Parts: sequence; C-alpha cells; structure tokens
Amino acid sequence: MQGPKFVRFRVAKRLWVGVLNLPEPHVPEPLLLTVVEAGRLLSVVRTTVYELIDHGELQNVHIGRSCRVPIVAITGYVERLLALDRATPRSYRESA
Repeated sequence: MQGPKFVRFRVAKRLWVGVLNLPEPHVPEPLLLTVVEAGRLLSVVRTTVYELIDHGELQNVHIGRSCRVPIVAITGYVERLLALDRATPRSYRESA
C-alpha cells in the first residue's frame, strides 16, 4: 500500500510541473507484454492466450523462462481477425 510520502510526492510533482510549465516525462510504451497483460488487451483469459500461441495464431518470444507477447503480434492478430470478418459474407455470419 502506498503511504502518505507517495501521495505528497505525486502532489508536489504535479505542482512543480504546473508551476514550471514542464512537460510530463515521457514513458515509452512496452514492446513486450506478459501473457496476462496480452489477455487483458484482447479481453480473454490467460489460458486462451496460451491456446492462441499453441495454434500459431499469436506470436510469442521467450526471455529466459518467461513468455512474452509482442505488441505488434497482438495488433497483427486483431488486424487478421478484422480482415477475416470483412471477408466473411453477412449471410454466413447471421446463420452461424
């Protein structure tokens, strides 16, 4: 749990950024996500992410023993789903 020191730091930081008109520090977006984080982005559970990886639908990389999913793999997977959805005739989707 974050104590009062952390809250004071955040308030002080916000005040100094406002007073000195400094830009917020840029924090780069992560390139790799854990399986749980990838699942949150795709709105699925961890097991489903592992199944997508096993079926070759979602790429992954290993760093040591940990499994990571690249952001580009997630966006590529979603783009493929969208392309498949556009290619499927409406009558077929409605009957399924």
